[in-house]
Amino acid sequence: MFAASQPAFAQAPDPARGVAGARTHFEAGAGHYAGRRFREAIREFQRAAETMPSAELWFNIARAHEALGEHAQAVEHYELYLRDHVDAPDAQEVRERIDGLRRLGERAARGDERAQGMLRIDVQPDGATVMLDGRSVGTSPLPGLFELTPGRHSLRVHHPAYLPFRAAVDARPGVLTAAYVDLTPRDERASTASAGPLKWVVVSLAGAALIGSGTFGALAIASDRDGDPSQARDQARVSDALLGGALVLGITALVLHHAE
Repeated sequence: MFAASQPAFAQAPDPARGVAGARTHFEAGAGHYAGRRFREAIREFQRAAETMPSAELWFNIARAHEALGEHAQAVEHYELYLRDHVDAPDAQEVRERIDGLRRLGERAARGDERAQGMLRIDVQPDGATVMLDGRSVGTSPLPGLFELTPGRHSLRVHHPAYLPFRAAVDARPGVLTAAYVDLTPRDERASTASAGPLKWVVVSLAGAALIGSGTFGALAIASDRDGDPSQARDQARVSDALLGGALVLGITALVLHHAE
């Protein structure tokens, strides 16, 4: 005897849900990449690609592998990017990056201590002038990788609206080094630098006003006891004025503190 059963059917996939899920993973990956958490970024980008593969996702995964020094994986995903984005405007730059990563991997595999180091420079904002060892190498965003002899090199970045940046970069043979530069706006640094010393000046003035208020208050009490109410009133008014000034200065100091 057989029991009849109702057949079960899988539900058709919801395209809208798939797009939303891919976007969620992409945004999470972008956040991890911005925070230099490259392994987590790769995981989220790959999850997005499982639903909606795209050339842009391959490129982002390649950049994250490159930042981790995983040359072969970076090359693989750069090639996927070129495959799926046949008219990519940065195709030549990507091919040069692939060649550089391949050379780097080959030298590392040989263990060649005389091999050049490779440097990638990411600068925010765009339009900043980048100099290596006193020589201009272009303006951000910079294409490709830079080959450097092993050792220490100077890196300088200039932009009219930002404070200049200067650092030393160590290049190691057969190793990819990444330099991340986030320039600080001139106005932001100026306001922060001026708020600190000014805050302590205001605190000092507030303290002096408070002490003065207490002193004139004590004098007013003494004058009243000595039978001089007129002088006592004058001293009390001064005490009240100083107390009010101390309160205003104290509030100003708090505002400056939070502005830092």
